[in-house]
Formats: sequence, structure tokens, C-alpha cells
Amino acid sequence: GGSNTSKTIELGFTPQAVLVFNEEGKTCTGFNYYDCTGGLALKDKPVIGASKITALEIVENGFKVHNHSYSSNNDMTVNTGKHYFIAFK
Repeated sequence: GGSNTSKTIELGFTPQAVLVFNEEGKTCTGFNYYDCTGGLALKDKPVIGASKITALEIVENGFKVHNHSYSSNNDMTVNTGKHYFIAFK
């Protein structure tokens, strides 16, 4: 178990790709980089974390970021803290 939340970022168009970094410019953190904090999502190719859980995905008119907390080594924290992104039409 754990906490699971998600947030949709509305862009007004459906991107072909989205690249997301945390405020330190990283896409992964933690021991062995198990904690996913961003990445490159393509249409029909979401960013999947160590536990095979979606962290970042493209949706109609934007993209969705997720926060999953299952254990100290398998967190997806794209939906927490400050992040930067670039979206490609």
C-alpha cells in the first residue's frame, strides 16, 4: 500500500513527447536510482518506474504525472516538488 495521486498538465494539444526533470535536473534519485522523478514519455510509451508502475504518460491535450509510494526503493515522485518540462508537438 501507500499513497497514490496524479495530476494532469493541460497543454491545449496532445504532445508527441514530453521530457520532465525535477528542479535538480534529474529524472531519477535515491539508492540505485529507483525513485523516478521524471523522464521521457512518448505517445503510447509512458515512463515506467522500478515497480512497473506508470510515473509519466501522455494523455489527450497534455500529460499526466503520478506519485506512487510503495516502499523506500520504489517511489515515483513526478507529482511532488518543482519540475520542469518540455513538450514536443
